[in-house]
Amino acid sequence: MFTMFIFNVVIFIICFILNSASLSVGFAFGIFAIFSILRYRTYTVPIRDMTYMFVSIALAVLNALATANIAIVHLLFINLFIVLIVFFTDRSWITSEMKKIIRYEKIELIKPEKHDELIADLKQRTGLNVTRVDIGRIDLLRDTVLLRIFYK
Repeated sequence: MFTMFIFNVVIFIICFILNSASLSVGFAFGIFAIFSILRYRTYTVPIRDMTYMFVSIALAVLNALATANIAIVHLLFINLFIVLIVFFTDRSWITSEMKKIIRYEKIELIKPEKHDELIADLKQRTGLNVTRVDIGRIDLLRDTVLLRIFYK
């Protein structure tokens, strides 16, 4: 939700600013091509970090393309607005659910019929209010599984 909301707000502002600038449509598409290349060519960067990179690049582009038609006060307001939107949407009050990835050794509890036991064991062992679990890579050789746990 954080990433989609931030992308939506920043892309709207970029389009709004580019609409008043005398640039070609090809240049505008080129900017968005850079963002998509960054996202699809870098699979080791988490999505949240990519969002921050997108915002920093977008702010640089917005400030560089500001024309005489845009007052400095408006530009400062836009920059402040984007930074505040990022700050407030990154807080956990939007989604009170956090997540962690853990390696879990009680592999017999990952069966669907033992889901409640798995949640209870994770709550007891981690001390977190676990709400749901996603099962990741299962290593039958070591009898471990990677779990993504969601907690409040």
